[in-house]
Amino acid sequence: VKHFIKHTLLPSLLMITMVPQQITPSQKPLRTCNKFYGLIIILALMAVMASYQISSAALQDILDKNNLLLIGTVSKNATGRDEEAKGETGIAENEEKEVVVDDNHNVNVENASSFLPVKAFVPWKQRKEGAPLPCVIDRQRDPEWDPMNSYIQNQPTEAGLLFIKVEKAASSTLASVAARTAIAIAERTHANTTRDDGTEVPRICRFRGLGHLWSKRSKNFQKRDHDKTFLWTFLKNPTRRLLSIYFFFILDWSPGLHNHTEETFLDFFKLDNPELGAGQFKALQPESTKIYMEQLQQMNDTDLYQVIQETIDDFDFLGLVERMDESLVLLSFMLDLPVTDFLYLDAKLGGEKIYFRKEGKCRRCGYKRPLLPGMQAHIESKQFADAMRVDNMIYDAVNRSIDRTIENVIGRERFDASVLEFQEAKAAVDKHCADKIFTKCGDGVGANVTLSKCYHLDIGCGYECVDELYPIH
Repeated sequence: VKHFIKHTLLPSLLMITMVPQQITPSQKPLRTCNKFYGLIIILALMAVMASYQISSAALQDILDKNNLLLIGTVSKNATGRDEEAKGETGIAENEEKEVVVDDNHNVNVENASSFLPVKAFVPWKQRKEGAPLPCVIDRQRDPEWDPMNSYIQNQPTEAGLLFIKVEKAASSTLASVAARTAIAIAERTHANTTRDDGTEVPRICRFRGLGHLWSKRSKNFQKRDHDKTFLWTFLKNPTRRLLSIYFFFILDWSPGLHNHTEETFLDFFKLDNPELGAGQFKALQPESTKIYMEQLQQMNDTDLYQVIQETIDDFDFLGLVERMDESLVLLSFMLDLPVTDFLYLDAKLGGEKIYFRKEGKCRRCGYKRPLLPGMQAHIESKQFADAMRVDNMIYDAVNRSIDRTIENVIGRERFDASVLEFQEAKAAVDKHCADKIFTKCGDGVGANVTLSKCYHLDIGCGYECVDELYPIH
Protein backbone atom coordinates (compact mmCIF):
# COMPACT_ATOMS: atom_id res chain seq x y z
CA VAL A 1 0.00 0.00 0.00
CA LYS A 2 2.76 2.43 0.98
CA HIS A 3 4.64 1.68 -2.25
CA PHE A 4 1.50 2.27 -4.35
CA ILE A 5 0.73 5.57 -2.63
CA LYS A 6 4.28 6.87 -2.80
CA HIS A 7 5.25 5.81 -6.30
CA THR A 8 1.95 5.78 -8.21
CA LEU A 9 -0.88 7.72 -6.61
CA LEU A 10 1.03 10.76 -5.30
CA PRO A 11 2.93 11.44 -8.55
CA SER A 12 -0.32 11.17 -10.51
CA LEU A 13 -2.10 13.66 -8.22
CA LEU A 14 0.86 16.03 -8.34
CA MET A 15 0.76 15.87 -12.13
CA ILE A 16 -2.94 16.69 -12.12
CA THR A 17 -2.71 19.59 -9.63
CA MET A 18 0.63 21.19 -10.42
CA VAL A 19 1.40 20.77 -14.12
CA PRO A 20 0.13 23.73 -16.27
CA GLN A 21 -2.50 22.75 -18.79
CA GLN A 22 -4.29 24.55 -21.60
CA ILE A 23 -7.81 25.40 -20.37
CA THR A 24 -10.59 27.71 -21.53
CA PRO A 25 -11.89 30.60 -19.35
CA SER A 26 -15.04 28.63 -18.60
CA GLN A 27 -12.94 25.75 -17.26
CA LYS A 28 -10.81 27.94 -14.95
CA PRO A 29 -13.08 27.77 -11.82
CA LEU A 30 -13.26 23.98 -12.16
CA ARG A 31 -9.50 23.77 -12.57
CA THR A 32 -8.96 25.82 -9.37
CA CYS A 33 -11.37 23.55 -7.50
CA ASN A 34 -9.56 20.46 -8.77
CA LYS A 35 -6.23 21.84 -7.55
CA PHE A 36 -7.68 22.58 -4.11
CA TYR A 37 -9.19 19.15 -3.64
CA GLY A 38 -6.09 17.52 -5.14
CA LEU A 39 -3.88 19.18 -2.53
CA ILE A 40 -6.26 18.08 0.24
CA ILE A 41 -6.05 14.46 -1.00
CA ILE A 42 -2.23 14.63 -1.19
CA LEU A 43 -2.00 15.91 2.39
CA ALA A 44 -4.39 13.16 3.55
CA LEU A 45 -2.35 10.47 1.83
CA MET A 46 0.85 11.81 3.39
CA ALA A 47 -0.83 11.61 6.80
CA VAL A 48 -1.86 8.00 6.09
CA MET A 49 1.74 7.14 5.20
CA ALA A 50 3.02 8.72 8.40
CA SER A 51 0.40 6.85 10.41
CA TYR A 52 1.41 3.63 8.68
CA GLN A 53 5.02 4.12 9.71
CA ILE A 54 4.05 4.84 13.33
CA SER A 55 1.65 1.91 13.60
CA SER A 56 4.19 -0.46 12.03
CA ALA A 57 6.85 0.63 14.49
CA ALA A 58 4.44 0.27 17.41
CA LEU A 59 3.31 -3.14 16.20
CA GLN A 60 6.88 -4.37 15.82
CA ASP A 61 7.70 -3.09 19.31
CA ILE A 62 4.86 -5.20 20.72
CA LEU A 63 6.05 -8.24 18.78
CA ASP A 64 9.63 -7.79 19.95
CA LYS A 65 8.58 -7.49 23.58
CA ASN A 66 6.50 -10.64 23.41
CA ASN A 67 8.91 -12.70 21.28
CA LEU A 68 6.26 -13.25 18.59
CA LEU A 69 6.73 -13.99 14.92
CA LEU A 70 4.19 -12.33 12.66
CA ILE A 71 3.59 -14.20 9.44
CA GLY A 72 2.39 -12.19 6.44
CA THR A 73 3.10 -8.68 7.78
CA VAL A 74 6.22 -6.97 9.08
CA SER A 75 9.15 -8.89 10.53
CA LYS A 76 12.82 -8.20 11.06
CA ASN A 77 15.70 -9.94 9.40
CA ALA A 78 19.03 -10.69 10.99
CA THR A 79 20.38 -7.17 10.40
CA GLY A 80 17.38 -5.49 12.02
CA ARG A 81 15.90 -4.04 8.82
CA ASP A 82 12.15 -4.27 8.27
CA GLU A 83 10.95 -6.52 5.49
CA GLU A 84 7.74 -8.16 4.34
CA ALA A 85 7.31 -11.84 5.12
CA LYS A 86 5.83 -13.99 2.38
CA GLY A 87 2.57 -15.88 2.87
CA GLU A 88 3.02 -18.86 5.15
CA THR A 89 6.80 -18.57 5.02
CA GLY A 90 8.93 -16.67 7.48
CA ILE A 91 12.14 -16.50 9.44
CA ALA A 92 12.13 -18.51 12.64
CA GLU A 93 13.58 -16.70 15.63
CA ASN A 94 15.35 -18.34 18.53
CA GLU A 95 13.51 -16.61 21.36
CA GLU A 96 16.10 -17.25 24.06
CA LYS A 97 18.97 -15.22 22.58
CA GLU A 98 19.73 -11.80 21.18
CA VAL A 99 20.76 -11.04 17.59
CA VAL A 100 24.40 -10.15 17.09
CA VAL A 101 25.76 -9.38 13.63
CA ASP A 102 29.44 -8.88 12.92
CA ASP A 103 31.01 -6.40 10.50
CA ASN A 104 30.54 -8.87 7.63
CA HIS A 105 26.82 -9.29 8.44
CA ASN A 106 27.35 -12.85 9.70
CA VAL A 107 25.03 -13.98 12.46
CA ASN A 108 26.77 -15.30 15.53
CA VAL A 109 24.73 -18.46 16.08
CA GLU A 110 26.69 -19.46 19.16
CA ASN A 111 25.70 -16.52 21.35
CA ALA A 112 22.98 -14.83 19.35
CA SER A 113 19.50 -15.41 18.06
CA SER A 114 19.57 -16.75 14.52
CA PHE A 115 16.77 -15.85 12.16
CA LEU A 116 16.47 -19.10 10.29
CA PRO A 117 14.58 -20.07 7.12
CA VAL A 118 11.28 -21.87 7.71
CA LYS A 119 8.02 -22.56 5.89
CA ALA A 120 4.67 -23.86 7.04
CA PHE A 121 3.49 -26.08 4.18
CA VAL A 122 -0.21 -25.71 3.44
CA PRO A 123 -2.50 -28.36 1.86
CA TRP A 124 -3.26 -27.88 -1.82
CA LYS A 125 -7.02 -27.38 -1.46
CA GLN A 126 -6.53 -24.88 1.34
CA ARG A 127 -4.14 -22.81 -0.77
CA LYS A 128 -6.08 -23.15 -4.01
CA GLU A 129 -9.56 -22.62 -2.54
CA GLY A 130 -10.86 -26.06 -3.44
CA ALA A 131 -9.20 -26.26 -6.87
CA PRO A 132 -8.66 -29.83 -8.12
CA LEU A 133 -5.27 -31.44 -7.71
CA PRO A 134 -2.89 -30.92 -10.65
CA CYS A 135 -3.68 -34.13 -12.51
CA VAL A 136 -2.76 -33.74 -16.17
CA ILE A 137 -3.86 -36.65 -18.38
CA ASP A 138 -1.99 -36.95 -21.68
CA ARG A 139 -5.00 -38.00 -23.76
CA GLN A 140 -3.24 -37.18 -27.02
CA ARG A 141 -0.86 -40.08 -26.45
CA ASP A 142 -1.22 -43.48 -28.08
CA PRO A 143 -3.19 -45.91 -25.89
CA GLU A 144 -0.13 -48.20 -25.75
CA TRP A 145 2.33 -45.58 -24.54
CA ASP A 146 4.10 -46.13 -21.21
CA PRO A 147 4.15 -43.03 -18.98
CA MET A 148 6.86 -44.64 -16.84
CA ASN A 149 9.45 -45.37 -19.50
CA SER A 150 12.89 -43.85 -19.04
CA TYR A 151 12.68 -41.42 -21.97
CA ILE A 152 9.44 -39.85 -20.78
CA GLN A 153 10.54 -39.71 -17.16
CA ASN A 154 13.74 -37.83 -18.00
CA GLN A 155 12.04 -35.12 -20.05
CA PRO A 156 11.31 -31.71 -18.47
CA THR A 157 7.71 -30.64 -17.99
CA GLU A 158 5.96 -27.55 -16.69
CA ALA A 159 2.85 -29.33 -15.41
CA GLY A 160 2.06 -32.35 -13.26
CA LEU A 161 3.23 -34.01 -10.05
CA LEU A 162 6.95 -33.32 -9.87
CA PHE A 163 9.28 -35.27 -7.57
CA ILE A 164 12.98 -34.39 -7.62
CA LYS A 165 14.95 -37.61 -7.25
CA VAL A 166 17.94 -36.73 -5.04
CA GLU A 167 20.66 -39.37 -5.34
CA LYS A 168 21.21 -41.57 -2.27
CA ALA A 169 18.32 -40.00 -0.36
CA ALA A 170 15.93 -42.98 -0.41
CA SER A 171 15.26 -41.90 -3.99
CA SER A 172 14.10 -45.29 -5.35
CA THR A 173 11.68 -45.80 -2.46
CA LEU A 174 10.29 -42.30 -2.87
CA ALA A 175 10.09 -42.72 -6.64
CA SER A 176 7.70 -45.62 -6.03
CA VAL A 177 5.64 -43.29 -3.80
CA ALA A 178 5.60 -40.72 -6.62
CA ALA A 179 4.28 -43.32 -9.08
CA ARG A 180 1.63 -44.68 -6.68
CA THR A 181 0.51 -41.13 -5.88
CA ALA A 182 0.09 -40.29 -9.58
CA ILE A 183 -2.13 -43.34 -10.02
CA ALA A 184 -4.09 -42.67 -6.81
CA ILE A 185 -4.94 -39.08 -7.73
CA ALA A 186 -6.12 -40.10 -11.22
CA GLU A 187 -8.31 -42.81 -9.72
CA ARG A 188 -9.74 -40.82 -6.83
CA THR A 189 -10.51 -37.75 -8.96
CA HIS A 190 -12.04 -39.90 -11.74
CA ALA A 191 -9.74 -38.29 -14.28
CA ASN A 192 -10.93 -38.38 -17.88
CA THR A 193 -8.70 -40.79 -19.81
CA THR A 194 -10.85 -41.16 -22.95
CA ARG A 195 -9.35 -40.04 -26.25
CA ASP A 196 -11.37 -38.41 -29.03
CA ASP A 197 -11.62 -41.75 -30.84
CA GLY A 198 -13.06 -43.45 -27.74
CA THR A 199 -9.93 -45.40 -26.79
CA GLU A 200 -8.41 -45.11 -23.32
CA VAL A 201 -4.96 -44.00 -22.21
CA PRO A 202 -3.45 -45.22 -18.90
CA ARG A 203 -5.24 -43.78 -15.87
CA ILE A 204 -2.30 -41.97 -14.33
CA CYS A 205 -1.56 -38.28 -13.81
CA ARG A 206 1.47 -36.87 -15.55
CA PHE A 207 4.37 -37.08 -13.14
CA ARG A 208 8.14 -37.06 -12.95
CA GLY A 209 10.41 -38.76 -10.44
CA LEU A 210 11.53 -42.15 -11.76
CA GLY A 211 14.63 -40.56 -13.29
CA HIS A 212 17.19 -38.02 -12.10
CA LEU A 213 17.48 -35.96 -15.29
CA TRP A 214 14.11 -34.23 -15.73
CA SER A 215 14.77 -31.65 -13.01
CA LYS A 216 18.29 -30.96 -14.26
CA ARG A 217 16.87 -30.24 -17.69
CA SER A 218 14.03 -28.04 -16.45
CA LYS A 219 13.70 -24.28 -16.63
CA ASN A 220 13.34 -22.04 -13.62
CA PHE A 221 10.93 -23.75 -11.21
CA GLN A 222 9.62 -20.33 -10.15
CA LYS A 223 8.22 -19.82 -13.65
CA ARG A 224 6.23 -23.04 -13.70
CA ASP A 225 2.43 -22.97 -13.69
CA HIS A 226 1.76 -23.23 -9.93
CA ASP A 227 -1.89 -24.11 -10.56
CA LYS A 228 -0.89 -27.19 -12.55
CA THR A 229 2.15 -28.46 -10.66
CA PHE A 230 2.98 -29.92 -7.27
CA LEU A 231 6.74 -29.85 -6.63
CA TRP A 232 8.21 -31.95 -3.83
CA THR A 233 11.22 -33.95 -2.66
CA PHE A 234 12.97 -35.35 0.43
CA LEU A 235 16.42 -34.55 1.82
CA LYS A 236 18.76 -36.79 3.81
CA ASN A 237 21.21 -36.01 6.59
CA PRO A 238 24.06 -34.50 4.50
CA THR A 239 26.91 -36.47 6.08
CA ARG A 240 25.03 -39.78 5.93
CA ARG A 241 24.19 -39.10 2.30
CA LEU A 242 27.82 -38.46 1.39
CA LEU A 243 28.85 -41.69 3.11
CA SER A 244 26.22 -43.55 1.06
CA ILE A 245 27.61 -42.03 -2.14
CA TYR A 246 31.14 -42.98 -1.09
CA PHE A 247 30.25 -46.62 -0.37
CA PHE A 248 28.02 -47.02 -3.43
CA PHE A 249 29.77 -45.15 -6.24
CA ILE A 250 33.40 -44.85 -5.14
CA LEU A 251 33.94 -48.31 -3.66
CA ASP A 252 31.40 -50.63 -5.29
CA TRP A 253 30.21 -49.25 -8.60
CA SER A 254 33.48 -50.17 -10.31
CA PRO A 255 34.85 -53.04 -8.20
CA GLY A 256 38.59 -53.09 -7.70
CA LEU A 257 39.08 -49.48 -8.79
CA HIS A 258 39.26 -48.10 -5.24
CA ASN A 259 39.99 -49.68 -1.88
CA HIS A 260 38.49 -48.61 1.44
CA THR A 261 41.49 -46.67 2.71
CA GLU A 262 41.93 -43.30 4.40
CA GLU A 263 43.59 -42.03 1.24
CA THR A 264 40.57 -42.93 -0.91
CA PHE A 265 38.20 -41.52 1.68
CA LEU A 266 40.00 -38.19 2.07
CA ASP A 267 40.36 -37.84 -1.69
CA PHE A 268 36.57 -38.09 -2.04
CA PHE A 269 35.85 -35.79 0.92
CA LYS A 270 38.13 -32.99 -0.25
CA LEU A 271 37.37 -29.85 1.72
CA ASP A 272 38.31 -27.59 -1.18
CA ASN A 273 35.53 -29.08 -3.33
CA PRO A 274 32.84 -26.33 -3.41
CA GLU A 275 30.12 -28.89 -4.15
CA LEU A 276 31.01 -31.24 -1.30
CA GLY A 277 28.54 -29.77 1.19
CA ALA A 278 25.98 -28.33 -1.22
CA GLY A 279 25.00 -31.35 -3.31
CA GLN A 280 21.41 -31.49 -2.10
CA PHE A 281 20.96 -27.75 -2.39
CA LYS A 282 22.22 -27.99 -5.97
CA ALA A 283 19.74 -30.79 -6.71
CA LEU A 284 16.88 -28.43 -5.81
CA GLN A 285 18.00 -25.86 -8.38
CA PRO A 286 16.99 -26.19 -12.05
CA GLU A 287 19.84 -25.99 -14.53
CA SER A 288 18.95 -22.47 -15.71
CA THR A 289 19.21 -20.95 -12.24
CA LYS A 290 22.02 -22.89 -10.55
CA ILE A 291 24.10 -20.71 -8.28
CA TYR A 292 27.82 -21.18 -8.58
CA MET A 293 28.81 -23.33 -5.63
CA GLU A 294 31.95 -21.33 -4.85
CA GLN A 295 29.86 -18.15 -4.59
CA LEU A 296 27.34 -19.96 -2.38
CA GLN A 297 29.97 -21.22 0.04
CA GLN A 298 31.42 -17.72 0.39
CA MET A 299 28.11 -16.06 1.28
CA ASN A 300 27.67 -14.66 4.77
CA ASP A 301 24.98 -16.28 6.91
CA THR A 302 22.40 -13.56 6.36
CA ASP A 303 22.57 -13.77 2.56
CA LEU A 304 22.66 -17.56 2.62
CA TYR A 305 19.56 -17.68 4.84
CA GLN A 306 17.75 -15.58 2.25
CA VAL A 307 18.80 -17.88 -0.61
CA ILE A 308 17.66 -20.95 1.33
CA GLN A 309 14.36 -19.26 2.23
CA GLU A 310 13.71 -18.53 -1.45
CA THR A 311 14.53 -22.15 -2.30
CA ILE A 312 12.13 -23.76 0.17
CA ASP A 313 9.47 -21.17 -0.67
CA ASP A 314 9.34 -22.54 -4.21
CA PHE A 315 8.41 -26.08 -3.11
CA ASP A 316 4.94 -27.34 -2.33
CA PHE A 317 6.44 -29.81 0.11
CA LEU A 318 9.82 -30.93 1.45
CA GLY A 319 10.36 -33.96 3.69
CA LEU A 320 13.25 -35.72 5.40
CA VAL A 321 14.42 -39.31 5.00
CA GLU A 322 15.17 -39.48 8.74
CA ARG A 323 11.53 -38.56 9.38
CA MET A 324 10.11 -40.76 6.63
CA ASP A 325 6.79 -41.74 8.24
CA GLU A 326 6.03 -38.24 9.48
CA SER A 327 6.96 -36.69 6.14
CA LEU A 328 4.81 -39.09 4.10
CA VAL A 329 1.85 -38.47 6.40
CA LEU A 330 2.30 -34.73 5.92
CA LEU A 331 2.44 -35.31 2.17
CA SER A 332 -0.91 -37.10 2.40
CA PHE A 333 -2.35 -33.99 4.08
CA MET A 334 -0.87 -31.75 1.39
CA LEU A 335 -2.61 -33.75 -1.36
CA ASP A 336 -5.76 -34.65 0.64
CA LEU A 337 -5.30 -38.40 0.07
CA PRO A 338 -5.60 -41.36 2.47
CA VAL A 339 -2.31 -42.19 4.21
CA THR A 340 -2.51 -45.68 2.70
CA ASP A 341 -1.93 -44.19 -0.76
CA PHE A 342 1.64 -43.48 0.39
CA LEU A 343 2.56 -46.99 1.48
CA TYR A 344 5.70 -48.55 0.04
CA LEU A 345 7.89 -51.61 0.17
CA ASP A 346 11.64 -51.25 0.57
CA ALA A 347 13.07 -50.43 -2.86
CA LYS A 348 16.07 -52.74 -2.49
CA LEU A 349 14.24 -55.98 -1.73
CA GLY A 350 17.28 -57.86 -2.95
CA GLY A 351 19.17 -56.56 0.07
CA GLU A 352 22.46 -54.94 -0.82
CA LYS A 353 22.59 -56.59 -4.26
CA ILE A 354 21.95 -54.75 -7.49
CA TYR A 355 21.48 -56.21 -10.95
CA PHE A 356 24.00 -54.85 -13.45
CA ARG A 357 22.57 -55.26 -16.93
CA LYS A 358 25.90 -54.96 -18.73
CA GLU A 359 27.43 -57.66 -16.54
CA GLY A 360 24.26 -59.76 -16.53
CA LYS A 361 24.54 -60.52 -12.83
CA CYS A 362 23.69 -59.30 -9.34
CA ARG A 363 26.40 -57.78 -7.24
CA ARG A 364 26.60 -56.47 -3.68
CA CYS A 365 26.78 -52.69 -3.82
CA GLY A 366 26.75 -49.83 -1.33
CA TYR A 367 27.08 -51.80 1.89
CA LYS A 368 28.49 -49.96 4.87
CA ARG A 369 31.99 -50.42 6.20
CA PRO A 370 33.39 -49.28 9.53
CA LEU A 371 35.15 -45.93 9.39
CA LEU A 372 38.86 -45.91 10.11
CA PRO A 373 40.14 -43.48 12.81
CA GLY A 374 41.36 -40.92 10.28
CA MET A 375 38.01 -40.98 8.46
CA GLN A 376 36.04 -40.48 11.68
CA ALA A 377 38.29 -37.62 12.77
CA HIS A 378 37.85 -35.96 9.37
CA ILE A 379 34.05 -35.89 9.40
CA GLU A 380 34.02 -34.71 13.03
CA SER A 381 36.37 -31.78 12.34
CA LYS A 382 35.30 -28.13 12.28
CA GLN A 383 36.71 -27.82 8.76
CA PHE A 384 34.35 -30.56 7.56
CA ALA A 385 31.38 -28.92 9.33
CA ASP A 386 32.23 -25.63 7.60
CA ALA A 387 32.39 -27.39 4.24
CA MET A 388 28.94 -28.95 4.87
CA ARG A 389 27.43 -25.60 5.85
CA VAL A 390 25.01 -25.11 2.95
CA ASP A 391 23.39 -28.56 2.98
CA ASN A 392 23.25 -28.57 6.78
CA MET A 393 21.43 -25.23 6.72
CA ILE A 394 18.78 -26.30 4.23
CA TYR A 395 18.34 -29.66 6.02
CA ASP A 396 17.74 -27.82 9.29
CA ALA A 397 15.32 -25.45 7.53
CA VAL A 398 13.23 -28.41 6.30
CA ASN A 399 13.32 -29.97 9.77
CA ARG A 400 11.93 -26.75 11.29
CA SER A 401 9.34 -26.51 8.52
CA ILE A 402 8.04 -30.00 9.27
CA ASP A 403 7.62 -29.09 12.94
CA ARG A 404 5.88 -25.82 12.11
CA THR A 405 3.52 -27.51 9.67
CA ILE A 406 2.55 -30.14 12.23
CA GLU A 407 1.92 -27.64 15.02
CA ASN A 408 0.45 -24.68 13.11
CA VAL A 409 -1.30 -26.20 10.09
CA ILE A 410 -2.35 -29.80 10.79
CA GLY A 411 -2.52 -29.93 14.59
CA ARG A 412 -0.55 -32.32 16.78
CA GLU A 413 -3.42 -34.59 17.86
CA ARG A 414 -4.78 -35.02 14.34
CA PHE A 415 -1.30 -35.58 12.95
CA ASP A 416 -0.30 -38.20 15.55
CA ALA A 417 -3.47 -40.19 14.86
CA SER A 418 -2.63 -40.24 11.14
CA VAL A 419 0.96 -41.33 11.81
CA LEU A 420 -0.33 -44.24 13.91
CA GLU A 421 -2.74 -45.23 11.12
CA PHE A 422 0.09 -45.13 8.58
CA GLN A 423 2.48 -47.19 10.71
CA GLU A 424 -0.14 -49.84 11.41
CA ALA A 425 -0.91 -50.09 7.68
CA LYS A 426 2.81 -50.26 6.84
CA ALA A 427 3.33 -53.09 9.35
CA ALA A 428 0.36 -54.98 7.86
CA VAL A 429 1.78 -54.61 4.33
CA ASP A 430 5.27 -55.73 5.38
CA LYS A 431 3.81 -58.84 7.03
CA HIS A 432 1.43 -59.63 4.17
CA CYS A 433 4.07 -59.24 1.46
CA ALA A 434 7.10 -60.68 3.30
CA ASP A 435 7.09 -63.99 1.38
CA LYS A 436 5.39 -62.82 -1.81
CA ILE A 437 7.90 -60.41 -3.37
CA PHE A 438 10.49 -61.88 -5.72
CA THR A 439 13.08 -59.69 -7.44
CA LYS A 440 15.92 -60.55 -9.76
CA CYS A 441 18.51 -60.24 -6.99
CA GLY A 442 16.38 -61.49 -4.12
CA ASP A 443 17.03 -64.55 -2.01
CA GLY A 444 15.39 -67.81 -3.03
CA VAL A 445 14.68 -66.76 -6.61
CA GLY A 446 14.77 -69.80 -8.88
CA ALA A 447 13.96 -70.58 -12.47
CA ASN A 448 10.32 -71.43 -11.64
CA VAL A 449 9.62 -68.26 -9.66
CA THR A 450 7.65 -65.47 -11.30
CA LEU A 451 9.23 -62.11 -10.52
CA SER A 452 7.04 -59.45 -8.93
CA LYS A 453 5.91 -56.60 -11.13
CA CYS A 454 7.65 -53.24 -10.70
CA TYR A 455 6.66 -49.77 -11.80
CA HIS A 456 10.03 -49.30 -13.50
CA LEU A 457 13.28 -51.32 -13.22
CA ASP A 458 13.70 -51.88 -9.44
CA ILE A 459 11.24 -49.14 -8.45
CA GLY A 460 7.96 -50.11 -6.80
CA CYS A 461 8.51 -53.87 -7.05
CA GLY A 462 5.63 -55.73 -5.43
CA TYR A 463 3.10 -52.90 -5.78
CA GLU A 464 0.39 -55.44 -6.61
CA CYS A 465 0.85 -56.99 -3.17
CA VAL A 466 0.35 -53.60 -1.53
CA ASP A 467 -2.81 -53.10 -3.61
CA GLU A 468 -4.19 -56.39 -2.29
CA LEU A 469 -4.52 -54.85 1.16
CA TYR A 470 -4.99 -51.18 0.28
CA PRO A 471 -6.25 -50.82 -3.28
CA ILE A 472 -6.27 -47.43 -4.95
CA HIS A 473 -8.26 -48.53 -8.00
